[in-house]
Amino acid sequence: MIMNETSNFKMDEALYFLIKQLIEEYAMSPEVTENGTNKQKIESICTFIEAHYNERITLHDLASISNMNKYLLLRYFTRIRGITLIVICKQYVSMKQKNY
Repeated sequence: MIMNETSNFKMDEALYFLIKQLIEEYAMSPEVTENGTNKQKIESICTFIEAHYNERITLHDLASISNMNKYLLLRYFTRIRGITLIVICKQYVSMKQKNY
């Protein structure tokens, strides 16, 4: 019985090690995709926000511009910029309002 549990533990350990190796070898970096870099896409989003801050901007609009779904957009934006998308939008609007 103990031998069987040890054998199962070693098989589980080997399986997890294999999965880890496969992920490290073949997983795409969050900054690079097949369609270009996510960093460039996020920069284009920031440029769009800067140009259209006084208009109504939806998450759907930003996702369309970046050619990402809205969940990935939010995740990559936060990962790359280190701040959430909504905070950036609010900061930009308040900064522009102070200048007027």
